[in-house]
Amino acid sequence: MDHNKFVSRLFNRAADQYDDHCRLQIRTGNQLISMIKSRRPQADHIMDLGCGTGIVTQQLASEYPCKTLHAIDHATALLDKARTRLPCAQVYPADFDHLFDIPASFDILFSNLALHWSNSLATTLSQLRRLLNNQGYLAFSIPLSGSLTELQNQYAVNDFSPLPAIMDTLQQCGYHLTDFRADNIVYPFSSTIEALRSIKQTGANYAFKRRHAALRGKSYLNSTDLRALTYRIGCFVAAKELPACK
Repeated sequence: MDHNKFVSRLFNRAADQYDDHCRLQIRTGNQLISMIKSRRPQADHIMDLGCGTGIVTQQLASEYPCKTLHAIDHATALLDKARTRLPCAQVYPADFDHLFDIPASFDILFSNLALHWSNSLATTLSQLRRLLNNQGYLAFSIPLSGSLTELQNQYAVNDFSPLPAIMDTLQQCGYHLTDFRADNIVYPFSSTIEALRSIKQTGANYAFKRRHAALRGKSYLNSTDLRALTYRIGCFVAAKELPACK
């Protein structure tokens, strides 16, 4: 099974309990909304990429009573819940690595803790730039290097990029970075099982490379006293940089 299909399957499995365990997504989403509002207080055309169940998209919609709101995700079970929550939005399945047929008309492209699932961040950012109008902004959050360090001895989590690499990629893809922040967010847990379950129940229990123990392995659970998980989250707001006149 290819990467995108496998990730979709994990998120579909987590759909029923997702809203009860997405405190990181809500916290980061609200921070990102606050940042983009300070740069772009009004917008008519918005897309949320990786909308999940629409729990953050709903807050985005309340801040921006826009003419059109697109909410996309590749996990159909999450989208079923988003449609109920977002009756006035255009909610549909799409892979943000392949957005060729959508017209370039958006004031804001918003993506909360989703772009790290793309096969190539640089390729995705270049495609997203094409969807923005000339005054458009991209606002996204993404885990950075330093996230989930508590797991790295036993389990190779996603190879999260460091902050300077994200900033360089934005510039290379034709964006002007207008605002960013990086925060360490630590969540305590009562047990190893509770900590690992918090990852699984938001569909994020996937790693590109496995070492010698899986998250669900009994040997790992018996040998580990995991009482906290650390997330280093970057939030970025970037404007579409226009080519210089010749």
